[in-house]
Order: sequence, then C-alpha cells, then structure tokens
Amino acid sequence: MSSPEVNVPVWQLVRGRQDRAQILEGFGIDYCCGGSTPLGEACARQGVSVEEVRRELDKCDGAC
Repeated sequence: MSSPEVNVPVWQLVRGRQDRAQILEGFGIDYCCGGSTPLGEACARQGVSVEEVRRELDKCDGAC
C-alpha cells in the first residue's frame, strides 16, 4: 500500500492490519473510538508529523 492520504480515516488504515495498529498506538493515535478522524487531524492532535507517521506505516508495509 502506498503512503496513506491525510484525509483517510485512521480506522481504514488499520482494518485487518494489526501491524499498522501498533504503529499508530506508538504515536498515541486512537484508531478505535477516534477512528473516524482523518490521519492528518489525528497527527495534529498528538503533535506528531503526519509525514513521520506515513514513513513508519510505509516501512511497516515493506517489512511486516
């Protein structure tokens, strides 16, 4: 999967992908109760760079 777009709800990023869920958890991003939140907004709320999160998700996609 290519880098997720910032407007994609975070629940869609982890659907059937526990490995990605662990990445988001590491950044403190809630993909369950806050799962409808777009990735960009979730990153802003946690004070993390969306690009950094996308890089980690991409790495996971290549290695997991």
